[in-house]
Amino acid sequence: MKLFRLTKPSLRGRFVLSISVMLVPLVVLGTGSLFLLQHTTAALDEVVKESMEVTHPVIDLQTRTLETAMPPNDYLINGSPAEKEAFARLSGEMDLAFEELLAAPFGLVQELDLVRAAREEWLRAKGKALSLLATPHPVGNPDAARDMKRMDAQLDRVVALLGQVHEITERETGENLAQAHTASRRAYFLVIGIFFAGIAIVVVTVFTLARSVLPPLRALEMGAKRFGDGDLSQRVELSMPDELGQLTQTFNFMAEKIERHDRVIKERNSQLNALNQIAIAITSLLSLQDILNEIMRCGIILTGAKASCIAFYDEATGLFTQWVTQGLSEHFVDNLSFSSGGLADEAFTSGSHILSNDLPKTGHKLSRLAREEFLRCFICLPLTSRDRRLGVIYFYRTDRDSFTAAEIELLTTFASLAAQAIENARLYVKVQEEARTDTLTGLNNRGEFQRQLKEEEERSRRYNRSFSLLMLDIDHFKTVNDTYGHQAGDTVLKGLSELLGRQARTLDRVCRYGGDEITVILPETGLDAAAHVAERLRAAVVAQSFDVNAGVPLRITVSIGVASFPVHADNVQALVAAADAALYAAKAGGRNRISRYEPASGQPAVQE
Repeated sequence: MKLFRLTKPSLRGRFVLSISVMLVPLVVLGTGSLFLLQHTTAALDEVVKESMEVTHPVIDLQTRTLETAMPPNDYLINGSPAEKEAFARLSGEMDLAFEELLAAPFGLVQELDLVRAAREEWLRAKGKALSLLATPHPVGNPDAARDMKRMDAQLDRVVALLGQVHEITERETGENLAQAHTASRRAYFLVIGIFFAGIAIVVVTVFTLARSVLPPLRALEMGAKRFGDGDLSQRVELSMPDELGQLTQTFNFMAEKIERHDRVIKERNSQLNALNQIAIAITSLLSLQDILNEIMRCGIILTGAKASCIAFYDEATGLFTQWVTQGLSEHFVDNLSFSSGGLADEAFTSGSHILSNDLPKTGHKLSRLAREEFLRCFICLPLTSRDRRLGVIYFYRTDRDSFTAAEIELLTTFASLAAQAIENARLYVKVQEEARTDTLTGLNNRGEFQRQLKEEEERSRRYNRSFSLLMLDIDHFKTVNDTYGHQAGDTVLKGLSELLGRQARTLDRVCRYGGDEITVILPETGLDAAAHVAERLRAAVVAQSFDVNAGVPLRITVSIGVASFPVHADNVQALVAAADAALYAAKAGGRNRISRYEPASGQPAVQE
């Protein structure tokens, strides 16, 4: 920052000395200086006022637009009715924010047109969101997914249009600064003209006055010009207790306000862009572990922290039982613990951040383990998603003893985004698991059976290995339902599924095919070994009793068909057909037995 230093007697004293020879020129000169002060001050005040009245609402509206996109996205994932209420509240705030922004004193019609266009785009996006939220079953709905993409695109256009308004406002501010500079120059030339008129009265007085007045004016003019050219750090320093000194102080004060305001705007824009990029990066991942690693990495970059830790709360035990870390030493991680009633518990239950360091006024001092890690401070923030507390997130520093207020505010918003991403990932895993699992027995369902069978076929072909398939059916299962009721039948199915899960080998895959039919995929297992496994399963079922209808013991038997790939089939459809045919042969042969598929002689096959 360049400074111009001049120290002179007061302008009033010099006027008194020369009043007898140049009263009129100097009075006009003082009037011109006062006009310059007032005009420049008014111009700078107007620039700051207009910039603040327009820029802040635009940035706030951009932020609200991004927040409003979350409930429809979450609704598409989890179908929760709470997202409708959240969207209703946020969309109402958006409508009110648009009304307030349209009432702002825009300097250009183009700005108002852009805001109106943004509002129209928002109304279209709002309609699309309301249609999406009215979808009764959004999860897995391709039409809903397409509507969501259209809605997101419309909201992106809203943000882009508001960004154009922001750019125009900044450009308009620059133009107004240039106009203020022009006004300053005009006043300057006015003073110079009057000054030269005074030369005709007395050359010596004019020369002396010129030497005392022109340099500070030139310094002020140069400072104003450089400031108007975009150097917002430019200041003019005049050590003069007169009007010019006051003008300089006013100029410097207004310049400081504009620079500070510009810095705040740039910082907010940078943070908004950073959070937007982080949200995109996190939500683009599906693996929970990948999301946790990305959350910690982004948080470290965002604040310049050294390391991070995420700890999850177990509601069953009331303790933090799982955590992941990044950037911490093995010694620190091995000795890391979360005691009941500790700092993590306090942050978790209070819902507020907690700062720990060794400063005198800090209530939470660093532990010995933290000092051994050379940490100077850390912050613990709760992870809360839709009023559900998931755990806490830590950020550790080694470069200073605290986090700034702006960093804490940023991390609080970041923690909220992180919690939503973690919750969405958990919901995604749950949905994926439910899509693969039979709800009654807990076994893999038929769709997952088909996928795993195809996967085993590809592996068998790649490595030239055999694998086998067992198809199992409960003998006289209809009689069980007719005699004891369908609830008893469900109990038998669940008990049989649990028994087969225990009896099967670790690499075997037990699936419910349909009704009372259960399949078992036996990887890298030939026909003889598969028959041995089938016999062992049949015997285990015979030995097991099932409690139905208030403790009534019931014993059942099963028939099992055995087929092997590629001995009995050259594709999975043929393999299933072969195992089914072998099962039919076991039923026809008297039940409670296993049967191998015999392609040469047909069924009934050779029985075990």
